Amino acid sequence: MAAISSAEAAVYDRQIRLWGLDAQKRLRNSSVLLVGSRSLAAEVGKNVVLSGVRRLTIVGSDSKGEISRERTFLDSKNPGNEGKEDVPSHFVQNLRRLNPMVHVAADDGNVGDKDETFFQQYDVVCLTQSNKSTMLRVSKICRRNDVKFFGGATFGYFSFFLSDLGKRPHVFVEEEKTVEQMKLTGVTKKKSEDVKMVQKEFTSVSFESALGFKPKPGKSLKRVPKVYFYAHIWLQFREKFGRFPYADCDVEASEELHAIRTVAQKLVEEWGVDESFIPSHFYGKCGVELVPVSAIVGGILSQEIIKKCAA
Repeated sequence: MAAISSAEAAVYDRQIRLWGLDAQKRLRNSSVLLVGSRSLAAEVGKNVVLSGVRRLTIVGSDSKGEISRERTFLDSKNPGNEGKEDVPSHFVQNLRRLNPMVHVAADDGNVGDKDETFFQQYDVVCLTQSNKSTMLRVSKICRRNDVKFFGGATFGYFSFFLSDLGKRPHVFVEEEKTVEQMKLTGVTKKKSEDVKMVQKEFTSVSFESALGFKPKPGKSLKRVPKVYFYAHIWLQFREKFGRFPYADCDVEASEELHAIRTVAQKLVEEWGVDESFIPSHFYGKCGVELVPVSAIVGGILSQEIIKKCAA
């Protein structure tokens, strides 16, 4: 890897001190594909650009006939083309201003139209606010081509993201000898020569398996986070209607509220859960992107992306 310039060393000084020069070099040679331009994508894009990757490409979402998107801190104050572009031009321009050393570009079209060769040029692919079929298709392509994959969304007070990291090394601790017990102030100690660190290859759970898991009623269901169930309702709605729920669906008599409840009721019957499992505020807010939620989830998601680029 080429040496880091003095200008890069000055900009990334704190990061280099945190995770080392080699990790920063690997970051600088990484390419990331980000799908979407809503609030979650804005948070992820900001953090990835500031970390110092080589290239960030942004592609439009898979939504057809989408209603106007919520504004983000990367949008223009006077949007003239809002709703007309797959990725708003000001979204990309403002990301470039955050770190001119990173090549930020928008790709025409939407992710659903891209073929397999398109994804092969990236180290990490991250889909935000996409529908289920698109995430499954892209995750399979990434798994075949050893590209790290992340998919996530925020909806109201809830959110989720899942990853498919394929095969990766993992360090395990193995005991070589019988552990010598030493009673010293009630603490058991091991001799240093009794253990060794061994690196083995670990295959992560596929995105398809993680998203396709269906818990059985009873104890199995209690061990599953409730947000996993809420995510399936949101994904089923996206898949059925090809869009996000409207933000004003909290009106009790609205057709939108009825549509969401119908999707939820079907899953309630399939999973064998009580309808009280779903909080009442879920229906009224699942079509809204709350900026604080996106900020928190986007921070955690981008942290995982940066870790994989630097590994």
